[in-house]
Amino acid sequence: MRIGTLLHCTSHLFDTEILVSSFVAPKPLREFEALKSEAIKAAVHTADAYIQNWTRYVIAQEEFGRGRMNEARDAALELMQLGRRLDDPRSTGLGLSALAWIALTSESFAEALEYSEQSLAVAIAPWDQNLANCGKGIALVLLRQTEEGAKVLEAQRRWCLVDGDLATLTITDGGLSKKRF
Repeated sequence: MRIGTLLHCTSHLFDTEILVSSFVAPKPLREFEALKSEAIKAAVHTADAYIQNWTRYVIAQEEFGRGRMNEARDAALELMQLGRRLDDPRSTGLGLSALAWIALTSESFAEALEYSEQSLAVAIAPWDQNLANCGKGIALVLLRQTEEGAKVLEAQRRWCLVDGDLATLTITDGGLSKKRF
């Protein structure tokens, strides 16, 4: 096996371990911090911008899930900075999307809307666009622009159903339920 392939595999293993621990069995903070450090080290040793960016995004998501918003914000900003260094525009869309979700949970709905729209302007991959659309729709609903927000979320919901994206579907349905209040 080539060294580059081994580094890619190692980095993906760390990312997967973080994602699984986020949703299935959260690790104690000390273990997560060690895993986070190892994941970044493994990603840095690859020349693959996608792996380096995805590792930072997974870390931001885990920090978000732990309620550590300052650390999540730092990880999102680091993700965007890394993308500029590597000349990889995808990191900007992912970073802005992460900032939008942080703003939503901090009840900064106008800021969340702004980050979501900025993310949509640069998002490249469908996943990035989905995250930004969901954030935008929910921000609009929470800003009491319910009809506009519902249109965004309903369009996103239709896309999720066609594509089989059940994970994102749960986000759109949650946002649509807020419309009823």
